[in-house]
Amino acid sequence: MRDYVLAAIVAVAGGAALVFYPHDTLPPAPPGPEAPEPEQPAPEAPAPEEPAPEEPAPEAPAPEEPAPEEPAPEEPEAPEPEAPGPGPLDPDGDVFTYGAPGALPTFDYRNNVDMAGRSGSGWAGSGDLSSQYVFAPELAWPIDGAGYANTQVYRPGGNGAGVGGPGGSGECDARNFDYPFEDNFCEIRSSSTRSLFCPDDSTGHHVGQDIRPEVCTRNFDLEDRQMAVAVADGYILEIASMTVKLRGNDGRIYWYLHLEHWEDCDLSQLDEARCTASNLPSVCTRSALEVEPGDDVRAGDPIGRVSNWFGIGWRGGSCQRSMTTDHLHFEIRDTIDPDGSLTASSIPVPPYSSLVMSYLRHIGADEDDMPDWEEAQF
Repeated sequence: MRDYVLAAIVAVAGGAALVFYPHDTLPPAPPGPEAPEPEQPAPEAPAPEEPAPEEPAPEAPAPEEPAPEEPAPEEPEAPEPEAPGPGPLDPDGDVFTYGAPGALPTFDYRNNVDMAGRSGSGWAGSGDLSSQYVFAPELAWPIDGAGYANTQVYRPGGNGAGVGGPGGSGECDARNFDYPFEDNFCEIRSSSTRSLFCPDDSTGHHVGQDIRPEVCTRNFDLEDRQMAVAVADGYILEIASMTVKLRGNDGRIYWYLHLEHWEDCDLSQLDEARCTASNLPSVCTRSALEVEPGDDVRAGDPIGRVSNWFGIGWRGGSCQRSMTTDHLHFEIRDTIDPDGSLTASSIPVPPYSSLVMSYLRHIGADEDDMPDWEEAQF
């Protein structure tokens, strides 16, 4: 019994010691088997410090993209524009071309070479008027149908420098009936005719424009030849031995030469005096012309047939018909000087530019095909 009481006292006192005794001054524990200490892990090397993530710089606002448009309905592809054509076509489907005003023919058909100045110098313009000046802007084409403006003398079949040439058999040579048009105002001629517009006053000039018919009509009957027509409203001012003169309501005078004047003429009845005076009415059945002096005409009215009429002359003891090539010689006469000033008399003015314009209208050329030439305003 006494042992139980002692043990209890000891137990109580030990508990009090556990409570009140400082922990670091506790007496060592009684020896006994030591429990193995748990292995402490080796201290880890400190991980390298990672830089703090930089705060992203504020991005520049991206440009706003337009909201996608709704696709437009597909349109049919426009056809590619057609390449421009070669130029205006005449009624036969041939391309019409023309040389520059004032550029006289240079080709020598005798030797098949170009020769500058061969037929003379054309009008190059002067004063306020250029060589392209259109003296008669409203001019109608003077032949009923196609025609070819070119020289009669300096081409095959001409009566001098233009005769023949390799492959050429005369005035019916195919090269005479083709484009381009060719100016022959101021061309050197043996006549004494002059014009203030022509640069060389030492020789005779050709003061009109020669126009061949559509085909060579050398052997055609009269009724099968092309008709020359009025180029303006007006009246027939005069009919001379080989000239018909039309005075237009525009104040200009238009000359037609080499139309067929007479039919069924017996020239053997004429002596030298009457032949030289061209006294034809007494020996011909009638006039071959469609007009008489004083007749009123409108543009397009018939005047007479294109022919080779060059009057009559006394040769070899008899009265004979004089001939040229089949063509119309056409002139414009106006009261104007080369510097643009008015004159008191009517003088020959360059007709070529006016004829080019009239032919383009005649064949129905588009406005785009018309040259931009200055036109007379009076």
